[in-house]
Amino acid sequence: MTFITLRIGLPLSLLFFSLGVFASDKPYFSRLLAEINHNIEEGNLEENLSIIPRFVQDGDFKKLNCFQKGKIFHRIGVTYYLLDRESEAIACFQDSVLAVWQNCTDVPETEKATTIYNIGICYQYLGEIEQAKQYLDQALFIFENAPDYPPFELAKKFHGIANFYLDINDSFRAELYYQNALNIYRTIEGTELRRFEILNNFLIMSVNFKKYKKAEAYFEEAMALYRNFPDAIDPYDLSMLYQNAGIAHFELGELEQALQETQSGLALINASEYPVLYTNAVEKIAMINGESGKFAQAVEGLNTVVRIRSEHLSNLESYQHLAYAFENLFEIYRKQGELDQADNFLKKAIDMLMISAIYDTDGLPVVRQSIAIDELDLARMLSLQAQLYNRRFEVNQDVNLLVRSISLHTKIDTLLSRQLLSLQFQKSQLNLLDQIQEYYGDAIQDALKLYRHSGKQEYLHLAYFFSSKTKAIILQNELNKADAFKSIASPDMIEKEKMLVQQMFDLQALLTKNGDEQETILRQYAEAQRELDLFLLEIEKTEPTYYQNKYAFITPPDREMIQESLPQNLAVVEFFYRPDTIYSFWITQDRFLQVPIANDERLKQALSDFTDQCRDPGKLLSSELGYLLYQQLMSRGLMGLDRQVERLCIIPDGILHTLPFETLNQIQSDGAYSFLIEQYSVAYTYSINFLFQKTENTFGRTYLGFGTPYSSDLSQKLKNRRRLFGEENLSQLTLAKEEINRANSIFSGNIFLDQEATLDNFYQYSADARIIHLSLHGLVDFEDPLRSSILFDDQEDDFILSAADLYSHSIHADLVVLSACHSADGKIYIGEGVQGMSKAFMLSGAQSVLSSLWSASEASSLEIMTRFFQNFQKGTPKDLALHRAKLEYLQSARPSQRHPFYWANFIMIGELDVANSSILWNSKILIPALLLMIGLFFYGKKKLLISKPGKNKKN
Repeated sequence: MTFITLRIGLPLSLLFFSLGVFASDKPYFSRLLAEINHNIEEGNLEENLSIIPRFVQDGDFKKLNCFQKGKIFHRIGVTYYLLDRESEAIACFQDSVLAVWQNCTDVPETEKATTIYNIGICYQYLGEIEQAKQYLDQALFIFENAPDYPPFELAKKFHGIANFYLDINDSFRAELYYQNALNIYRTIEGTELRRFEILNNFLIMSVNFKKYKKAEAYFEEAMALYRNFPDAIDPYDLSMLYQNAGIAHFELGELEQALQETQSGLALINASEYPVLYTNAVEKIAMINGESGKFAQAVEGLNTVVRIRSEHLSNLESYQHLAYAFENLFEIYRKQGELDQADNFLKKAIDMLMISAIYDTDGLPVVRQSIAIDELDLARMLSLQAQLYNRRFEVNQDVNLLVRSISLHTKIDTLLSRQLLSLQFQKSQLNLLDQIQEYYGDAIQDALKLYRHSGKQEYLHLAYFFSSKTKAIILQNELNKADAFKSIASPDMIEKEKMLVQQMFDLQALLTKNGDEQETILRQYAEAQRELDLFLLEIEKTEPTYYQNKYAFITPPDREMIQESLPQNLAVVEFFYRPDTIYSFWITQDRFLQVPIANDERLKQALSDFTDQCRDPGKLLSSELGYLLYQQLMSRGLMGLDRQVERLCIIPDGILHTLPFETLNQIQSDGAYSFLIEQYSVAYTYSINFLFQKTENTFGRTYLGFGTPYSSDLSQKLKNRRRLFGEENLSQLTLAKEEINRANSIFSGNIFLDQEATLDNFYQYSADARIIHLSLHGLVDFEDPLRSSILFDDQEDDFILSAADLYSHSIHADLVVLSACHSADGKIYIGEGVQGMSKAFMLSGAQSVLSSLWSASEASSLEIMTRFFQNFQKGTPKDLALHRAKLEYLQSARPSQRHPFYWANFIMIGELDVANSSILWNSKILIPALLLMIGLFFYGKKKLLISKPGKNKKN
């Protein structure tokens, strides 16, 4: 069901200097500053820009000291910001303020920090989130460590930056900074409303991240604050608190409590003054009644919502909210089993979402020729329609209903893929992918159901397509973009492309904001679509290489193509993880199997316990658990493989990314347990497409190694930079240099040790190395994967290589070895896999990455790495070289050192060396992208336009 989560937030805003006249012994400075501030106060912003040429040439201005010049330019930067010209504001802040203040002894550090903070906010509004983080964190560090900085101002900074991190779904940092702000506000009188806002934000964050018990605690604290200071809290804000608490209790199944709180929120407001907030409360009450079986009351409440929202249709958002009401009516009637009524309201909900549409014979939009207010909402509603077809199939067993359901899944796939490719920032894409995995799971389930009822192989292959479609789709898209940049294309063509794409983005933004001119904008939008369509047809002919690299989206090849390319001794095992079922697909040169696995609580607990045991040498490894996992995840698939198979390439999903499969236990003929590694080599990849995409590179150097033990104050430096928190500490690496020296004795390359193991040297020498070996610490940021990093020698100020930094640095390595850190660990996004440094190196251009799931013993790592390099130097394929190194280690290790902690952490990810690796994916695998970017749709000769002009009503 659809609820609209309500939120109180303190928006990030520029910390302007006072609009008053600054005291100064130079009247010229005071007059000029007063004039600029007056223009800002009165809204005469263009006037400020017009006086720039005058004062910069003025002799009196040139006589100002560095502090005063920077003050003047800061106000000009603010002017640019207020004009929504953030890029020019940033240039002004950087080039005309910070550059002037760089060596200016009269400028307090907090003044510089204010400008740095403003730069961060400008980047935020430009959507350049990584840049925004960098500047906001830098400013906050200065504010925190300034002894005379006012506590109230520091609390506001914490509060604003916490909102920023909540907006980008970094709950760890959001909670940290909210708590810091709250602690300061508690010491300052008159901050009750700000404290209330933070507690409500805590509540919302807890609901968003499904921590409902924490939400209850924040609600109780906020209510205690209200009872102590009732006059400080506005009824509107209190109503939102009640409604958000109601959502938390609804999700906990505590329906009576949810009803009571939502009704309390409703009693504080009225429909005429606050129609949106009022109908949200009525809608929640209706859905609570529906969940309680009080269907008549639920329908009555939702009809009230429909009536009020229909009276306030002033913009596209109001149509979207009306669609939600119809969707919830669908839910109520579906629960009652009244499927015709449910279908009717779902169609109404979909219709409300459409800005323009062509409909198919089922009365559903043709998504490639239609425009929706929100494509994710449309995808959800089409998924509900597919579920309705399944419900009817259960009644009459009409296979055609399943066929129609599959047709809907292809529509949803088009919508979701278009959304993924249109999002500008990888973090947003990753969060989206986590949300939509359920849709692809439903598609697999329906395809397999249709396969069982029809016996047609095409549906089994379609199930595999839906599974593979979710694997590393973002990584593949980013790699395609990188390939496009390498193409030789006309600069004028690229510039025109950028202009047309930007035009599409701008018009779509206007569509959702401007209620009075939507019809005009809609016509402009349609014309811009056609113009871009024609342009892309043109570059497909004139710049075919560029077009294919950028717009031919790699899709999973069909089964026959995969099997033709696999060597006889290799099997690919791809998993798709769902909360109730794990689907596994097994592919060899002449076999294709699908094995469903019941994902019950026993299996989930076994996965959790066994992976914990592997990571902790102090825990006894349970062979029984290892055997249970082997039986559930591997046994049936392995039984169906050819005897020649001795190599496995695993494409994991979900929590399976944390499992070292080679540690699973088989039972030998004598009844003893053995590790899977003793029979099979195991490697990993993110997608079937990465297995054989070996590129031809010319390497200037064979081997490049970096190793350092670090300084004793490394951990404190990292805490100062917000990379470590609390009691976390990193130890020195005593054997890092020995590992690098051993590898260099095998390959005779270039090495950088101790203070030479710098980030600058990495940037300078890594681009043309065949093997890059980093025996260095790594940090995993589970909340913000782009902050995961490799640490170079910390004697330099700049020693942190983050995933975000690496994306902009191109390497061409055949192999990257990350041996001293848990670089294969990180936040797991279903479908994309683990987001951390391994993925970052692949996106930067590495073919394969040998990385670590956890930080293991330096001594065992040294031994395994040495053996691996020796095997690899002899020409052994990478996965087999690592396999043999581990077996050699196990054969010589003492019993206590055979625990997986000491050897199973290292995994090989990416492209594999195979006997027939000359068989590369050819052009038949690359098909033209249906999903080019947001706003690009395929048009027929005729189009039915359905527009909903907004009415100028107060909402």
